[in-house]
Amino acid sequence: MITTTRILLVAAAALSLSACDFLDQEPETAISNEAVFTGPSGAEAAINGAYNRTQAPMDDMVIFGDLAAETADHTGSFPSWSEIDLHNIPTGNPEVSQQYTSWYALINQANLIIENVGSTPGLAEARARQIRGEALALRAFAHHNLVRWFGAVPIVLNAVTPLDSANVARDPVDAVYDQILADLQAAEGLVAESRTVGFIDRDVVRALRARVLLYDGQFEAAGALASDLAEDYPLVDLESLYGSLNSSESIWELQYTTDDSNAMAFFGFVNGGRNEYSPSATAVDLYEAGDGRLDWAFAVDEETVVVGKYFRVNTGADHHFLIRGAEMVLIAAEAAARDDDYDETVRLVNLVRTRAGASEIDEDSIDSQSEALDLVLAERARELIFEGHRWHDLVRTGRAVSTLETLVSENFTRWPIPQRELDVNEALQQNPGY
Repeated sequence: MITTTRILLVAAAALSLSACDFLDQEPETAISNEAVFTGPSGAEAAINGAYNRTQAPMDDMVIFGDLAAETADHTGSFPSWSEIDLHNIPTGNPEVSQQYTSWYALINQANLIIENVGSTPGLAEARARQIRGEALALRAFAHHNLVRWFGAVPIVLNAVTPLDSANVARDPVDAVYDQILADLQAAEGLVAESRTVGFIDRDVVRALRARVLLYDGQFEAAGALASDLAEDYPLVDLESLYGSLNSSESIWELQYTTDDSNAMAFFGFVNGGRNEYSPSATAVDLYEAGDGRLDWAFAVDEETVVVGKYFRVNTGADHHFLIRGAEMVLIAAEAAARDDDYDETVRLVNLVRTRAGASEIDEDSIDSQSEALDLVLAERARELIFEGHRWHDLVRTGRAVSTLETLVSENFTRWPIPQRELDVNEALQQNPGY
């Protein structure tokens, strides 16, 4: 059931949208070491520009995490989105190319900072170390997003100007993960213990590392780290989490404002938006009656069920929930499941369920690792829906082909390397099947 309050809230927001020029915004973040690293203000501008670069690919990355899975359907007119939904992606798909080039643009900017911030005149050594740590964490974040979509990708650790002059081969997935974890390990010792909301501090780095360790199959280490963070970022009520911004459960929210907006609600809504994607019937059926997440995951706009987590259509000021306490709880739950500790798995899953008002799972109902993992992954689908996780969960657990009717081969769980990149970089090779 979707509450009347939520329907009125999102309808009013949709009606107040007057323009969508934010779709064409491009952050002015190009930097050169000669022009920027001449003093403290330039160094701060450089790292702020890197955060701005992080914003650029985030809308699509979050949306496609469900559109490529079974929890969202393409309902608009963009052919490139339909190709992602149907897993029939040509090598010239512009959305795929944008993901690839945008994350490498962030990596390049992070590399410029890493290489130059330590010699910035007048910049305090302690702050230079912090900025370097933040850049390392952003580089790790970008590499992880790339390896999740494309599999083996080039590890780029040096700044290149111009960016498309790089001629580098793809590195094995294991090597990419090793580099990501090395960057995060280094960053943890450099970043500030606490930083202004929206910026990377020590807990953000640790949470990123817990996520990466999970993907890398280091479940015990992931679970231990996630358990510690879950204690420090306990679950809050859903109104505080989604109705406001920067709740105490959030470890890292990517910040947006009216002047620095995103298109999440615009792409979801009918009135004042494109309704380019919508929740699938499968998504709605994930929830039982009384589960409060129904009222935040979904909304109704002009009699159409739409994504409800991003509802600030008039401002575009919804944040991206990059990492929060509930994800840490579920990482710990998955680690417990893989260690055959089913009582702990159920206890942790029930923390997330009871917060939402859903019924508790009986501990005696789970007596195998397969059942425990099914439980955790189903709860991740419900709890993290429309936050960019579902496709990657299906891929990393080997369930994508069996779950998605239009995904006909394991080859297509990796996106194609964009044709433009193959044309300018002779060292690259295409993924199998494309």
